Order: sequence, then structure tokens, then C-alpha cells
Amino acid sequence: MADYQQDIFQSECFKLPSGARPYEPRVKNQLVGRLITPTLKNYGDKFAGELLLSSSAVGKWCVENRVDRRALWWYLVDNNVAVERRLLIRLGTSTTIPTVSTRCWEMNYKLLCDLLEKENSTAVSLED
Repeated sequence: MADYQQDIFQSECFKLPSGARPYEPRVKNQLVGRLITPTLKNYGDKFAGELLLSSSAVGKWCVENRVDRRALWWYLVDNNVAVERRLLIRLGTSTTIPTVSTRCWEMNYKLLCDLLEKENSTAVSLED
């Protein structure tokens, strides 16, 4: 998903308190994901520590990389990374980017990073 790295916005909270100034994210193309970084301040935030990716971006990535979307989902479920697949939210909540509600994949970001690290360390080099 590195292809979409510049289109994923990282913020401290998903929904800011009323009266707070909205986030002004800079994305390259369109907002396809949101990473809510966990802190002591946002501990109670429903999405703290979660990566939210639009289902359409995941689907497009799967087609481009010839990956079975359902197999990817169940692989993430088996590794306790996936939280929810059919979450309907507005990725632009509390930002200056207008968005409509979209289906998203909700994943635990820390567990996803741990899984990627494990996968990269077990990869076989074909250069020998």
C-alpha cells in the first residue's frame, strides 16, 4: 500500500471537539485513508491506533498487484490485524477535505506494522 502513502492522512483524533480548528491535510491525489495515532490525550478515541483505508483503494491495489481481496482480508483476520471490513465513515471528518461516507477497512496499525516486519524478515532473497 506504499502506492497510497501520500494519500493517507495521519491525525491525533478522528473527530475533533466542537469549536476546534479542523485539520488541513495535504494529500497528493485524493484521501484514501486515515491513521489515528494513539496518544494519552486521545486514549478514548474509538479509532486511536487504527488505520482506516477505503475499500475501493484496497480493491484497486489488489487488482493492480494481482492479490485476491478476500484472501488478503482473511490473512489480516488470521493475524489479528483486521478489525472491521464494512465500516461506513467519512474519512474527511474534522478536516478541510470534503468527503462522502465510504466503506473502509479498519486495521490495528501496530499489529499491521509487526506483521509487515515479520513478513519482510522471512522473505527469501533470490539473488544468491
